[in-house]
Amino acid sequence: MIDEKILPFGILRLTLQPIVENALFHGLDPQCGAGELTITATTFGEDYAIYVWDNGVGIEAGYLAQINDQLDHPDVIQTSGTPARIGIFNVNARIKFHYGLKYGVRIESTLGEETLVKILLPAKPMQPE
Repeated sequence: MIDEKILPFGILRLTLQPIVENALFHGLDPQCGAGELTITATTFGEDYAIYVWDNGVGIEAGYLAQINDQLDHPDVIQTSGTPARIGIFNVNARIKFHYGLKYGVRIESTLGEETLVKILLPAKPMQPE
């Protein structure tokens, strides 16, 4: 479900594609049986968030902490990483560069159950890139 209040607000190009691709290939594909992927968005105050949720294999807690720490510090050059993480880091860095350090990507996950990627953006009309 998408909150209609966000429709006037833009999103940087190639923001959702790497996040959805990771959910499909690294969350849902490795599990046995059918999976579910949901994209929702809502406003709150001066911000809005896009949520990409899957009921796939999840992420181990230590690895998740490492990823979120690197997302919190986009100024640190990544000397290692897998292709699964490069897209998320690029999306996060572009959001922070374009909108400020308050905004970006955060991941929550439970191993074997689900992953939720939250993309926080300002609730204002999109400026041309």
